[in-house]
Amino acid sequence: IIRAQDDIELQPNNGQSGVKVIGAGAVELYHNNSKKIETYLYGVNISGSAKIESGGNFHAYDDVKFLAGTGEDLQLYHDGSNSYLTNTTGSMYILPKSGENGIQLVPDGAVTLYYDNSAKLATTSGGISITGNCNVDGNITLSDNEEIQFGNSTDFRIYHDSNNTYMRDVGTGGLSISG
Repeated sequence: IIRAQDDIELQPNNGQSGVKVIGAGAVELYHNNSKKIETYLYGVNISGSAKIESGGNFHAYDDVKFLAGTGEDLQLYHDGSNSYLTNTTGSMYILPKSGENGIQLVPDGAVTLYYDNSAKLATTSGGISITGNCNVDGNITLSDNEEIQFGNSTDFRIYHDSNNTYMRDVGTGGLSISG
């Protein structure tokens, strides 16, 4: 046990910092005379990267948040029942590989799903927008008086009103049924 009235410093080489124990304060660890870890009132500061070796884990209790960004804009945490990933500024992107879009989440706006970097499904203020084919294995169910609309001007419509079923052509051309 070393008891000192002031700071204690261990130097691996003359004039090179290694470990500093600051009286009634912090502990600082240096690598090659560069401060890498220091304790302070609220925990620990790390300068550079922290590496967890193979087989190691990072553990955090419920409601402990991983915060990233100068303004702590990205948060990741678990509350004991659910897990949360929150972005408080700009859009959030989930990339399947570098340079390729996978999922884009826009605050107060669309969520877009991509296939091979091409937008395929997006939420809109009126519902969803699909680019490409929609293959359904099951039923498409609509409530009474809901229409399936076809054409650029939605001029061909099919719907059911709880009593009757309708097919309407409201465009400029005729309706042809062939078999």
